[in-house]
Amino acid sequence: MMDQRRERPRARSGLRSSLFACALAAAGNASSQIVGIAIPPDPCVETTFNPPPVEITNLPPPSGAGDFFAGIRVYVDPAQPPALSASAMVLIVNGNGFNQSDYTSYATYLARQGFTVAVARRPSGVAYDVDDFVLDSLALVFEEQDLANDTKIALIGHSVGGSTVLNAAVRNRTIGAGFNIDAVVTLAPSISASTANLTRTHADALLTIFGSQDQDVEGLGNQANDAFAVYDRSDHEGNSTCHGNGFCFATPTIDKRMLFIHGADHASLVNAVKLCNFGACEFPQKAFISKSNQYCIARGYTNAFLRRHLRGETIYQGMLEGRYRPPSIAGVTSNAIDAQANPIGSALRMSLQQSPKLRSVIENFEDEAWSLSHHSPQVQLQLLQPEQLIGGTSNVRHVSHALAVGWTNKPTWHYLGFTVPAGRRNVGNFARVALRVGQLHQNSAATANVANVATSIMLGIHDGDDTSWRWAQDYAAIPANDFRPGNDYTHSVMNTVAVPLSAYIGVDKSDIRSVILAFPPNTKGTLIIDNLEWFKE
Repeated sequence: MMDQRRERPRARSGLRSSLFACALAAAGNASSQIVGIAIPPDPCVETTFNPPPVEITNLPPPSGAGDFFAGIRVYVDPAQPPALSASAMVLIVNGNGFNQSDYTSYATYLARQGFTVAVARRPSGVAYDVDDFVLDSLALVFEEQDLANDTKIALIGHSVGGSTVLNAAVRNRTIGAGFNIDAVVTLAPSISASTANLTRTHADALLTIFGSQDQDVEGLGNQANDAFAVYDRSDHEGNSTCHGNGFCFATPTIDKRMLFIHGADHASLVNAVKLCNFGACEFPQKAFISKSNQYCIARGYTNAFLRRHLRGETIYQGMLEGRYRPPSIAGVTSNAIDAQANPIGSALRMSLQQSPKLRSVIENFEDEAWSLSHHSPQVQLQLLQPEQLIGGTSNVRHVSHALAVGWTNKPTWHYLGFTVPAGRRNVGNFARVALRVGQLHQNSAATANVANVATSIMLGIHDGDDTSWRWAQDYAAIPANDFRPGNDYTHSVMNTVAVPLSAYIGVDKSDIRSVILAFPPNTKGTLIIDNLEWFKE
């Protein structure tokens, strides 16, 4: 992959020179992204050669859901301390065309992590609300396993099951069912306009995982029905944690993450092989990561997410923030040539969007306005409405207001700065500055991205007198577009670039006035950006 980075930004005539001055140390490479990071166990390495089998209990379906396909299967690992298994439970809900046995490997893995795991087969062909089936299934498992009423719960939904668990989490609060649903995971979710939107009142945390080669959730219609929509529609992007030290009126926020795996398909995330709907959900000739590696990644991040949120194991935090990848995942390479002609053996590409519970919003574009501290003449801006570019050649799947930013090839640096709102300028209690960003496919030759290349930009913070800079790609890639399999559409992919504030030197972090993007000379491109935030953790 080419590296577009050029020399560091220099002062421009007519502007305060210190605004664009670069501290030498701040513009260097990040030598290591795992310094100070707790290292969790590798999720894809068994600790014993012959792990004991888990105990499987088959429960009858809830009353009223008794057709042939409905039922509950419970997995418990007898090698785990009983108190550990009873401390948190996981309920998995299937997708269309998938049976309970398709989740045996996935459920067994989670049971070996010390969770009580249940797999519920959604009822079909009966006059019985599927959301109630989830809550009734929880009640049966709680009774059979003698779980305490306040046991923490994670709901996991695969495919259409993703819509089911989102609805069930909201319904749990709406009808006062009283279950302590702490986390929701959707794997290759398929949702609709009627799927409920998750907020902090329904669950504390959300993880959604999706693959670029998913042919079951096609994502090319006039409605966003996949993991991007689940992520964007969950919670409100303007919600912030309290920024100051005193009393504040901040709305509680949800911790949300979205993992996008370039080369993954629909069924391999749960280690299943399925033909469903009107063709194959899994196209081996289209996927360019092996099934075993897809499953390794999906189960590894699901386990990290559950252990962090259901058990409070902070050792997994760095993995969930994208600052650390276990060796088994970091070493994944492609096993086929992809649609962009990257060769076999190419390094794994994953994009992680994140917006943690403890955050303070600088700009999210939801009010269709923004405050600029600086705007170079050659930088073009356009506000994108939710679902404005779904389908067609641009194919932006993100269901929120965002800003398209284009710049032309000139021998000078270009800048785009956002004013930090008053009351959010003291970042002494925050850890990172973050921005959701990806390449926007478009047809203008003047601002076209270099094909199949991660964009290089700098991210600076400015205190009114001085600016400190870091290269964004030292912390996360600004990924190139993916091609959707089987057609000529591209798929715009966003990643969260989160730079440690400790990396910035020579500025007053008690009074940060603006955050600035710098585009190198002799480059061009078009980005989609959203959710400029301070992160606490």
